[in-house]
Amino acid sequence: MRILMPIKSDVTQQITKLITAADWFQGLPEEAINRLVNAAKLDTFSTNRPLYLIGTEANNVFGILSGNVEISISSYNGEEFTICDEGAGYWLGEFTLANDSPRILNVVAQEETQAVVIPKSVLNAIGDEFPLIYRNLFKNQTHRFIRLYQLFGYMIFYPLESRLALIALSLVETHGVSQDNHILIKTKLSQADLSKRTLGSRQSVNQILRRWSVEDIFVKSPTGYIINDLDALKLKLSSPIDSEFLPGV
Repeated sequence: MRILMPIKSDVTQQITKLITAADWFQGLPEEAINRLVNAAKLDTFSTNRPLYLIGTEANNVFGILSGNVEISISSYNGEEFTICDEGAGYWLGEFTLANDSPRILNVVAQEETQAVVIPKSVLNAIGDEFPLIYRNLFKNQTHRFIRLYQLFGYMIFYPLESRLALIALSLVETHGVSQDNHILIKTKLSQADLSKRTLGSRQSVNQILRRWSVEDIFVKSPTGYIINDLDALKLKLSSPIDSEFLPGV
């Protein structure tokens, strides 16, 4: 059994900054923030190690301090659909606060990831004293559901090229690095992974990627992908989309 180490004093400031910046905890008094910091543990997740999986017991919430995680759903026969990638500053596991149901999502580290782990019993106790937490969670959850419904709408109703453009643009937030006149998407996602994320065949996705490469819009690189023409990639979307759905783009 893995034992989480108590947070050392030299990183307490980082943890406090992560907690105070979180939408979940805005407006809480210093007393409540201190209780969260004191209850927090720090865990390091190696690449491909799950923070949690569907069906597992839900006792904690997580705040990403560094690294990136992939959030997905899966079926009993092994089919999987990736909802999004998230990085530093993202909090997850909030469904556990409502009841004792098991996890409904898979969350897996895409690279070495440090996460703050807080027991749900602590959050529920603080929430009983400071109900503002639940209002914050409701607002945050509403925003996440809007993004989720938009994603599912795209996956159901729009052609593959539009779906692939949406996924490529969404990677800018968590993996994008601006370099001169292009954006480097630092990711190990293969063309097969992109096929799964777009619910398209690998052959069809490869054909689109080859065409984008010829057009010098989106090309493969040794460390991921390069967006040479962001505006042209946006035009591959079949319809305008709320800018909040593509933060950082």
